Amino acid sequence: MTGYMQENNAELVYCNYSRCDEHTMEPILKDFEADKIVTFSNLLKTCRLAPVSTMYDTKRVGKFLFPVKSKREDHVMWLNLLKEIPKGYPLKKTLAKYRMRENSVSRKKQNIIKDQYLVYKDFMGFSTLKSLYYTGNWAVNGFLKYSKIFN
Repeated sequence: MTGYMQENNAELVYCNYSRCDEHTMEPILKDFEADKIVTFSNLLKTCRLAPVSTMYDTKRVGKFLFPVKSKREDHVMWLNLLKEIPKGYPLKKTLAKYRMRENSVSRKKQNIIKDQYLVYKDFMGFSTLKSLYYTGNWAVNGFLKYSKIFN
C-alpha cells in the first residue's frame, strides 16, 4: 500500500478485504471492494474504511486518534481525518482479511444505531434532523454491506 500511496501522492488509501468466518477464516461474503474515492461527504453515509485495510500518511497529515467514549470510534476518526484531507483512494487489491464475528458490536446495526446517531450529533455537531438523516443512510448502507442477499 505504501508504494500505491507514493505513486498517487495519496494521504489515505484503503484496499479490498475478504470477509471471513471468525473460526475458519473461510470467506462468508464476497470481498469488500475498495471501489470509490472516499471523501468526508460520502463517508457520512457509510463507513467504507476499516482499520485492517486502511492506511494514512501521518507524516503529511499528523496523527488522528480514536475518540474516547464512542462505540463508533473508527468512523469518527476517519471523518475527522477526511475533514482535513480532500480524499482517500481505493487500491483494488485484496490485501487483508476481516474476521466477522457473529456477536460483534458493529455487526448488529440495530444495537448500535444510537451510537451512530451520536457520531453525527455529538462528534460532528450536526442538528437533530441532519443526524437522523445520516443515521438512516448509514443503516440502509450497513444492511446492504453485510446482507447475503446482495453479496
